[in-house]
Amino acid sequence: MVKTKALAYAVICFCFLLPTPFVSSSHIELSTNVTGITSSMDAALINISISNYGDEPAYDIVLVPLPLEGFYSNTMMLSKTIEPNSTKSAELNVTINNVVPGVYLLPIKVLYRDYHKYALSSIYPILLTYKNITKSGVNVFLPKYVDLGDNPASVGLRLENNENVEYSIRVALILPDELKSDFDVRHLTLGSQTQSVINFNLSSYGALAGSRYPILVAADYYYQNVHYTSVASGIVGVNSNASNPKSDMAFFYVITVTMLFAGGLYYLKKRPPNRFLST
Repeated sequence: MVKTKALAYAVICFCFLLPTPFVSSSHIELSTNVTGITSSMDAALINISISNYGDEPAYDIVLVPLPLEGFYSNTMMLSKTIEPNSTKSAELNVTINNVVPGVYLLPIKVLYRDYHKYALSSIYPILLTYKNITKSGVNVFLPKYVDLGDNPASVGLRLENNENVEYSIRVALILPDELKSDFDVRHLTLGSQTQSVINFNLSSYGALAGSRYPILVAADYYYQNVHYTSVASGIVGVNSNASNPKSDMAFFYVITVTMLFAGGLYYLKKRPPNRFLST
């Protein structure tokens, strides 16, 4: 009888372990694709699709345009759910007001939630051509990958002017909500055939350990009443030392159940056997 009850207790504890909602290798992997852009004198229509290549559904997906001055677009709800290996599409309307011809960056922030309602975000670049296609004479470079831990990481972006003209450049760093930096926007003059390096600090702002986040840098300028844009992207990986509420909760959950399991076995072992025997 003692062995039977001990086995029953072990089975109950094991069943508690089975549905653990936090210990999982599941993930959400969203990818953005622009299938077409139609522009006129005062508006643009962007056909955009979001695909989930992960193995966990994404919930409450919202598109937040981050346009430059002269471009206007509203936040829109894309879908309540994007299942794994599924795609949702939408048309994003952009109003254009008093801008010169050229190429402009229209970043899109995608907000969504996972199964546990944890808020997540990502950044995607869209290049919008207004009237004329232009090629920037200034290149911008970011490290392809930055490993981020508990302490801020020092990141350097490089600007390179390959032309025989001096440009007044605006450099902007665009981040998801889970990252923060001491650098936002900077204006500088870049001489002909010269380079410049901007160093900035990057740190976690609630980023999940083991996750990867895209970041963007845009360098744009005006020359002879035409607008030019250059964009660079990088990936920030958050290592196991960064704060991760999911991992902390999972660890607490597993430790608690393990202690209950061990305590139950110890109790059954030490308890007098005649308490379980029938008379």
